[in-house]
Amino acid sequence: MDVLAEDSIIGSAVAEQLGEIHIAIQRFSATAAGLLPRAPDGTWWAQFTTGIGEIGANIVRHAHPPGSNSGGICLRLRLYTDRVEARFTDDGIPYVAPGRPTDLPDSDALDLSEGGYGLMIARAALDRLQYRRASGGVNVWRLLKRLPG
Repeated sequence: MDVLAEDSIIGSAVAEQLGEIHIAIQRFSATAAGLLPRAPDGTWWAQFTTGIGEIGANIVRHAHPPGSNSGGICLRLRLYTDRVEARFTDDGIPYVAPGRPTDLPDSDALDLSEGGYGLMIARAALDRLQYRRASGGVNVWRLLKRLPG
């Protein structure tokens, strides 16, 4: 399937990455709105942006902790006729899946402490979320959100 639009950011200053990610998403969504016959609504973009933000924050926090000697983060956004994809790559510490899925407390005891829910939020906001450790020690996160209609 042909790519209708693409945008990328590559940065070496990990601490500044989240701001750059949001700017890239805004630029990309404006481009997408002009190319699609039926642009996604604000809720759709909020979900996609939330997924990207959660994964981006996890990469900054866990793969590139303060004092690590890893390089920067690359984000590539691609628009297709039926979906939008984001791909993060970085050379930080690899993600290690927990031994079992995170259990949510029942609603009566819901105490959302800071942290620990990012992947769960991203999975709920996106249609697909994949991680792999590629050769050469590169983390690759693929995020996919299908376009409405």
